[in-house]
Amino acid sequence: SLAAVASCLYSPALPLMANSVGRSVQTLQFLVVANLLGHTLGPLFYGMLANRYGRLRAIRAGLVLTMLGALLCIGAGVLRSYGCLFVGCVVLTFGANVGLTLVLTMVKDRTQALRAQRFNALVLLSFAILPGVGVLLGSVLLTQGSWLWIFVVIIVYCLFLLLSLRALPETAPTMPIQMLSLGVLRRLGFWLSCLLLACVTGCFYTFNAQIPRIALKLLHLDLLHFGFFSNIPSLGMLVGNSIAIFLAARNRALMNVRLGLTVALVAAFLMLVYCLWREPSALSLFIFIGLLNIGLQIIFPAIATLALAPCDNSASA
Repeated sequence: SLAAVASCLYSPALPLMANSVGRSVQTLQFLVVANLLGHTLGPLFYGMLANRYGRLRAIRAGLVLTMLGALLCIGAGVLRSYGCLFVGCVVLTFGANVGLTLVLTMVKDRTQALRAQRFNALVLLSFAILPGVGVLLGSVLLTQGSWLWIFVVIIVYCLFLLLSLRALPETAPTMPIQMLSLGVLRRLGFWLSCLLLACVTGCFYTFNAQIPRIALKLLHLDLLHFGFFSNIPSLGMLVGNSIAIFLAARNRALMNVRLGLTVALVAAFLMLVYCLWREPSALSLFIFIGLLNIGLQIIFPAIATLALAPCDNSASA
């Protein structure tokens, strides 16, 4: 969950970061684009690196890049440079992306598809807990001092993870360098899996991009309440993940994807109707996002399992 935690930690600080580099809050939403650039490029790089040098070496490289990106963001605050901040966020997310990419790969290295769905759901519990804690911690840090401390915390977190890597086994010491085979790219199921994963992560990052501006600027929520309310979507992820763990032992992955899509569509429809009916409060928005996250979190481990199951080169897949 490193990438999610890193982005959630600084999301409450977007208005202050905008003021520090002399830009509007709307301009700072391009930092979400920086996040997505890192997420897009990261898996291709880490797949090849992990195949050639092993999973753990690739994870260490990602953690070092994350710390470098955080240092660039601190430097941007000192120099009041928007360009340095944008590059820092790209490098930070590029590095942090190693977590989800290679942990799911390591699960695939060690388990068969039926068991992998349950393991993926257990691993993704971190997405249900830590992002909300990250927003709350970021909000508390902002009430006590500068937003630069948020990136100091990210560096400390990476150092903790580097020390903790000794507890992980090396599941694939070395493999030939290779990208995805054309056979995989010709499978419709693989592309549909990619589309569904894009839907899940797209909803997550759209929310992270917009909710600070909506809650803090338009609905005038204070920072501390924003931090506490941000745990409601995480509660929805926790509930959805618990359901996913329960269903993984009983249903095939595709059935769980259909169920999660149904829940997410109903939640999105209810949110749309409510917002058209009356002006929403900050609390109501967080509750609806929590309901949406229940469906998305049921989809995530199931679709990740479906996408990786037919692929020998799981790191690149």
